[in-house]
Amino acid sequence: MQSQEPLALQHQRLIQKMRREFGQDVINLLFEDNVTEIILNDDGFLWVERLGFPMEKIGKLPESQAAAAIKSVAAFWKGFATEEQPIVEAVMPIDGVSRFAGVLPPVVKKPSFCIRRHTSKVVTFDDYIKSGIMSEEDRDIICSRIQQKDNILVAGGTGSGKTTLLNTCISHAVSIFPNNRRIIMEDTAELKRVADNCKMLQTSVHVSLLALLKLSLRLRPDSIDVGEVRDGSAHTLLKAWTTDHPGGFASIHANKGELGALLRLEQLCLEVVPNPMNALIAEAIGLVINITKTKQGRTISHIISVDGFKDGKYITRNLCKNKFV
Repeated sequence: MQSQEPLALQHQRLIQKMRREFGQDVINLLFEDNVTEIILNDDGFLWVERLGFPMEKIGKLPESQAAAAIKSVAAFWKGFATEEQPIVEAVMPIDGVSRFAGVLPPVVKKPSFCIRRHTSKVVTFDDYIKSGIMSEEDRDIICSRIQQKDNILVAGGTGSGKTTLLNTCISHAVSIFPNNRRIIMEDTAELKRVADNCKMLQTSVHVSLLALLKLSLRLRPDSIDVGEVRDGSAHTLLKAWTTDHPGGFASIHANKGELGALLRLEQLCLEVVPNPMNALIAEAIGLVINITKTKQGRTISHIISVDGFKDGKYITRNLCKNKFV
């Protein structure tokens, strides 16, 4: 018989159950401002990563508790976690914002999970300097380009901190241009509403990023921001950025190196058009910031000024001095 208990009360009971299953160490980390990742490996050991620091082993979580926690997350969202359905991907119910990915046997030896956490506060450029991720010179270059309303692309690999840096850039732009109307769109709700005059859009099963980009042009934007460009919608974003919508931001998953992000944009454009659109890319992008994850922590490895495209080559300058990554 189906439970007659109100849904809100069911959710409250499940969250209380989850808190016991994840354990106090994980719960404390979930609400610690500078924590970015909480990981349980399939050997039972817990690891944490904090902004600006390498990963640290912090303890263990019993197999039975981990399995129960993963199943509870699935149950909260009306799903199941079993041998036949061993993968759970969802928003973390306890804080309502972090991304949760859990895996059960037989895909892994023992239950494991990763919680990718997005801090409740916006990290400032001064925070980045204090943690050693960027220098004062890096900050001044980036802030100057934001002041000039360059369209800026934040590039990096998985877990490099692209979204956190994107939030920082958007927040700084809002502090300079508080009355600009921003349209912000993303697949997962990770970017923060830091502008008063702002429309937040999110993709769904039935609404693609391409559809949102086309819609955004009818919503009177001054600037257009995208959480992460992953497909041929990059072509539409580039066209939007070159039609009197300066000062936008986006992130992209790309290999490190001076041209990695631009080459990745070419690949994405080729999904929808027959040519890589080099000239359009060079016109649309003013600055590329590469953030990289190293053994010592995260760092700004390149700040690339995109100055044009000529004779089959991008004209670029690396403004980030003395970085060896």
